[in-house]
Amino acid sequence: MTRYFDIHKLDDCKSSTVINKIKNTFAKFGIPQIVISDNGPEYRSSEFRQFAKDWDFGHITTSPNYPQSTGLAERNIQTIKRTLKKSFESRQDPYLTMLALRTSPLKD
Repeated sequence: MTRYFDIHKLDDCKSSTVINKIKNTFAKFGIPQIVISDNGPEYRSSEFRQFAKDWDFGHITTSPNYPQSTGLAERNIQTIKRTLKKSFESRQDPYLTMLALRTSPLKD
């Protein structure tokens, strides 16, 4: 398990778009054994199921109406949004901001 995050801007939430962004992340960091996602339509599609099969990873979904089930991911999203907002407001380089966030020591 890792707490490292990777973010991408999505032009839409189609399965093909999400899959291409995930492939980009996998190409950088490797293919995980298991991917946990919400139960959104982009993850329930036959295209995503085929992607998981072709790339040989397990896929577990959680309830889309119960974000607490993916607490770590939800917490990361809130932190990233808050940090980027502050970065833009203060006209700081968002890449340096994300680097600082990723390299900050975490408490367990």
